[in-house]
Amino acid sequence: MVVGNVRGVGGRYRIGPSVMTDALDADGIRRAVNDPGLDLPERPHESDLDDRLVNAFLTCEAGRDGSVRGRRNAMLAGSDVHCTARSRPASAAWPPR
Repeated sequence: MVVGNVRGVGGRYRIGPSVMTDALDADGIRRAVNDPGLDLPERPHESDLDDRLVNAFLTCEAGRDGSVRGRRNAMLAGSDVHCTARSRPASAAWPPR
């Protein structure tokens, strides 16, 4: 699956790309939400979105050293996740409201 914005192509939806630095990077998520123009306050609440966010695609992997920000963590391996798991969230956005 490939998603993106194309200049000159209209539509109701915009993609907001961002990269999270680790599994706790809320700022990475905020950057993705702000990129297409959904400005959020410093400490956002779900009501700040006002039904403007349709879907979010997130991928998270366990750090190779078994820690997040210097603290030990446990995360199951992703080897049992089928390759279509990345596209499943798209079904939540259809049909559009």
